[in-house]
Formats: sequence, C-alpha cells, structure tokens
Amino acid sequence: MAGRRFRLTAARGTAIAAIALAGARASAEEPDKAPAPTALAPTDDAATTPDAPPTASAAAAANVAEAANVAATANAATAADPAETTASATAAPNSDAGPDEVRVRGARKGDPTAPKETLGGREIRYIPGAFGDAFRALETLPGVTPIVSGLPYYFIRGAPPGNTGFFIDGVRVPGLFHLGIGPAVMYPALIDHVDLYKGAYPVSFGRFAGGILSADTVTPGERTRADWTLRLFDAGALVEVPFGKEGDGAAPRGSALVSGRYGYPGLLLSIFAPDSGLAYWDYQTRVSYRLSDKDVVSVFGFGSYDSVSQRDETNGVPNPELSEILNIQFHRLDLRWDRRISATGSMRTAVTLGYDRTGSQGFAARSWILGTRAIAEERLAKSARVRGGADLHLQTYDFRLGGGDSEVPPRPDEAGSALSGIQKDANMAVWVDSPLEIAPRVEVTPGLRADLFTSRGIGRARAIPSLDPRVTTRIGIGPIHHLGAVGIAHQPAAFPVPIPALTFAQLRRGLQGGYHMSQGLEIPLPADLTAQVTGYLHTYTGLVDLGQQCDVEDPRCDPSGARGRSVGLEAMVKRNLGKRVGGFVSYTLSRSTRDTYDVTIRKQTSRLSEFDRTHVLNVVVSVDLGKGWRTGIRYTGYSGVPYSTISELLLPNARTPAFHRVDARVEKRWFQKDGRSFALTAEMFNALLMKEAVGVNCVGAPPSCTPQEIGPIAIPSLGFEGTL
Repeated sequence: MAGRRFRLTAARGTAIAAIALAGARASAEEPDKAPAPTALAPTDDAATTPDAPPTASAAAAANVAEAANVAATANAATAADPAETTASATAAPNSDAGPDEVRVRGARKGDPTAPKETLGGREIRYIPGAFGDAFRALETLPGVTPIVSGLPYYFIRGAPPGNTGFFIDGVRVPGLFHLGIGPAVMYPALIDHVDLYKGAYPVSFGRFAGGILSADTVTPGERTRADWTLRLFDAGALVEVPFGKEGDGAAPRGSALVSGRYGYPGLLLSIFAPDSGLAYWDYQTRVSYRLSDKDVVSVFGFGSYDSVSQRDETNGVPNPELSEILNIQFHRLDLRWDRRISATGSMRTAVTLGYDRTGSQGFAARSWILGTRAIAEERLAKSARVRGGADLHLQTYDFRLGGGDSEVPPRPDEAGSALSGIQKDANMAVWVDSPLEIAPRVEVTPGLRADLFTSRGIGRARAIPSLDPRVTTRIGIGPIHHLGAVGIAHQPAAFPVPIPALTFAQLRRGLQGGYHMSQGLEIPLPADLTAQVTGYLHTYTGLVDLGQQCDVEDPRCDPSGARGRSVGLEAMVKRNLGKRVGGFVSYTLSRSTRDTYDVTIRKQTSRLSEFDRTHVLNVVVSVDLGKGWRTGIRYTGYSGVPYSTISELLLPNARTPAFHRVDARVEKRWFQKDGRSFALTAEMFNALLMKEAVGVNCVGAPPSCTPQEIGPIAIPSLGFEGTL
C-alpha cells in the first residue's frame, strides 16, 4: 500500500533493489566515496591512522638516530602522562600465557583529538558471538543500536546505516559483512584494529552525516607467516612472505600478502531449508616495496562476493538444481606512493579503482569507481602539526530492469535492458586540520572540510557545495581526561541501507546534514579498570530514513527527508580482555526522534524514530582458565522498538517486547616455542534460542496491530585455527 510506512521484515529484503531503482529514476545523484585518508608515511610522532602506509615505518629505517629521539620522547611522555601515549606491550608472562600481543590504545600526543572507540589485538578474538571478526565486535560498543540481532546494520547515535561510512586502510567500501548474518568481508588476521568515530570525526573523512568506521590492516611483517581457520560454515587462510632482504640483520625491502575466505553455509542451510542456498567468498592481496629511504610504493586489492539461490519449479515440478536469485559483490584496487618529504613531514598519493554490482532476477545495478587522493602533514613545532589533503571521487552507475521478451528469468548478472539508466557522480573535497597542544595536557584539533557534490544522469545535472567545520579537544585533569567534540557533516540524499552499486546520490532531495556535539570523561579506576562516560546531542536534517514518517499520498507529507535528533548517555567500564579475567560493560540510554506530519492532529510533530531503543546493554566476560583454556560469555539486551497498536500511520503508543541474548565461547590453544599456535574453538550465538520481534502485523477493520517475531536466529560454530 503506497501510504503505509516501511517496516523491516524478512520478506522485504528482496524488494530493496526495486526500491533503490525507483529512487534513481526519480532523481539523479551520488555514490559512496573514497574520502581522504588521515595519515601518511610515519613521521617522528605520527600516529596510526585510517590511511596509514602499508609498510612498517620503512622510511624510518634509514633514520635510526631520529627513531631513537622519538623513543626517548615517547618514554618521557609516558612517564609524565601515560594516558597520552599509545603502548603496545607483550602480555605479562605466566605459565599458560601465549605470545599474543595485548594492545593498549590511548590518545597519542599529536593525534587528532576526535573521540573514538578502538578494538584490537586479543579484544576481537575473545568477544563471544563475534566469531573473531573485528567489525562484528563493534556492536558491543556504547552508542551502537542494532536493527535486528545478528544483522550487521546499526543505528549509530540515531543515524541510519546509510549515514555511516566504512573504510579499510582509507579506502571507502559499501559494506563490511557478507549477506545476512555472515562474517566480515576481510580475513580476521589481516585487521590490526578498528576505530569507530560516532560523531565529529576527523575532517580527513567526509561525505557521511553520521559516523565513521575505519579499519587498519596489520603492517607488513619481516618474517614469513601463515594463519588459517576452518569452521562449520567457512574456511580461510593468510600467507605473508617478505622479500628483498639485502643482508643478515637487514630489514626486507618488500612484502607480499595473500588472504581470503570461502563460505559454504549452504551445506548447513540445506538441512533446514533444502530449497535455498547461500554462498560467499572474499579475497585480499597486498604488495609493498621500499624504493629508497624516503619512498614506499604499495598495491592493495580486495573484494567480496555473495550469492543467494532457490529452487524453482517447472510445471509444478521442482527443478533438480538451485537457481541464483541474488548476487552482491564489490572489488577495490588501491595504488599508493608514500614519501618522506622532510625529517618531520610526509606525503601520500593514491589512486583507487573499483567495481560494484548487485543483481537479482530481472534487475541489475553496476558501478565503476575512479578515485584519487593526496594527503600531507608537517610538524611545525613540538606542539603543533598541520595536515591537509584533497580528493576526487568519480562513480558511474548503470541500472537495468526487466528481462525482455524471454519467458526464462535472467540470471542476476544478465538482466535485460527493458529499463535502463546511467548516472555519473563526481565528488571533490579539500581539507585541513591542525592538532595542537596549546598548554600542558590541553590538546585541540580544529579542522575544516569543503566538499562539492555533483551528479548527472537520469534527471538534470546538479551541484551542491558544503562546508564542514569540526573542533575536538582533549584536556587532562589529574588522572581524568575530558573529551569534547563539535562538528558538522554532510552527505547527499541516498538509499538508507549501504548496498553495492545502489549508493547513488539523489541530489534532487538535497543534502543530509549532521550536527554533532558530545562531552565525555575517561576515568582510570582500581584493578586495571577504565571508565568512560559520554553525553551527546546529534541533530540531523534532510534525513533519508528506513521508515517513511508520514503518508506519502498526503500532500502535506514531505518525502524529501526528515529532520531528526538523538540525545543520549553512553557508559562503559572495561578491563583488558587479554588479562586472566577481563571484560567490559557497555550501556546506552538514548532517545531518537523524527519530525513528521501527524494525520490525527493535522500538524507537524515529533515522533519516536522507527528503531529507537531506549536501553542497550552489553556485558562481556572472558576468563583464562589456564593451560591454554579460555572461556567467555556475553549478554546482550535492548528495549523493543516503538509501534502503534491501531495503525502503522499513527504515532506509536507501545513498544515491541525487549530482547535478550546470550553468546558463549570456549577455546583450547596449544602454544609452541617458536611462536606457532593451534586452537580448537566452540562458539554459540544466541545460546538460549531467543526469538525477537522485528515488525508489526495490522489486520482487521478497524485494524489492530501486534508485534511479529522471527527466529530464533542461532549460529553454532566449531573451528580449528592456527598460526605459523
């Protein structure tokens, strides 16, 4: 029904492509982008950033004396204020400890001061229900509100999934997970750490009104290594080989890495749903080489593919083979040149090529990407750095709908051209920021970003500029640190769920705007505990939401975008998961609203967001039992979403039932003296087999609406993994 608001249900997943194409025909506009990175070849105090070069400080190898000064400076800073530096230390030895590294990440002096949450090292592997994936572990952090348990789409501080940008080593990607409740699109051992900026992110990123999720890959190693996993539903491996070693004791000049994963969940799915099929795979390859003491070149390629199949019938008789009904894929190739331009300055130049495709029977969307970016930084004084950059992102879209006159349905990659269209989006930006230490233990990072969004295609050509200022601060008050952030971010109107080849802009509807403000405290506690408390207020304009907030057939309803806001309090108490007993408690208290036209009172009013959840709680505990045994448990609970018991078009007057989930993990690991290890793992997602209400069903006249439940969605996993 045209006037009914969108409700997320399992059946509606197949309609996404048609909805997106309809939006394309009604407008003409933008894609995802490869925003500028935040770092370059390491300087004497440069930090790890989303676009850090892929070599392990190759240029610094020729500056031993300078590196020694850096170490001395870092040690002095640590002694003066441990919280302002980044430590990377080996776990304290004990009879059962392995060689794994425990990463303790704070705000390094000279870093941009934008508040962020970081997961890395053992933290990722030890979180039950995450299956070792860095991206999936982020749902345990405060401020992250799930749409449905297990699905990798989140509201972050009230912003829909399409308003959060995803980056891998500074390269923009349309998604981080395989279909459904599948794993991440990157092999876990390739990811070093993941940063989540929930607002007022660094100006080196842009074109997203919400937050930024940025992953950094591990730096190239100096010895040959291998890693593998074998589980009930997939298998993967990573191999890295250094090359170009010039002599004993010398660091290799280059490194080559290959990794990937192949999923066969259809084998398990066939037991419960023999007429359905699911498969996925991904790959990653990286080659880096140090040309000189100042120059490093590298190539990083990666991609992902997902396929869904079902059994069709011919004259009422089921076909012997499954037919593919949906495939989704993306591929990226990033070429980089990192150069040290001075003793304290560096520069990166990069070119990105990409290809995206989403197809179903009778529909296909494709896009081709060309992006280029440059970033430079220089240390002006001991307490001042300046960074700047520019980027250009071009993306062309091709849409096809209909299979012609043939009675045989086309394959997802063979959709006919009964209805087709082409859209070309070009986005460009320049930015500058300056991390400053204006007084002892007082750091501030002012930044400014200017974007120009253009689009030409189905509708008339359009161009819209934007200017995004942001300021973040970090102030030490005794052992406590205060973090403040305020900023503006813009992005074109686009489909609210990130799907490859369907991220085109809709500039006819203007820009979406995010106005971010947050204040927080980091507080050290006894027993190696750390507490964080943050209050935030985010306001959004022109928001393209998952649910239409009014009857589109009513002339007083403005479907171009909603105005919304989210206010909340985030709290987290944490103890390093690599310790004998570690874990954390994260809690979010929030309220997200949208402005809409109320048909009952005939005026604009404020209503709860489609996926507003007042309370979200995560509790994670991991225990080292000794002799290589480790176990963990995780509890997740959150409030239900609002709905109306009378009509989907009326203001909500009730909530669906709250949801509770328990995940469990057990591991037995054998450590070898040469650093190798092997492990058997058992993991269970939703161990209590809980069902969840994900929508409503309205029947009768007058209608009566009741919550709809799905599930239980439960995933068992048995695996064997190892490192060499």
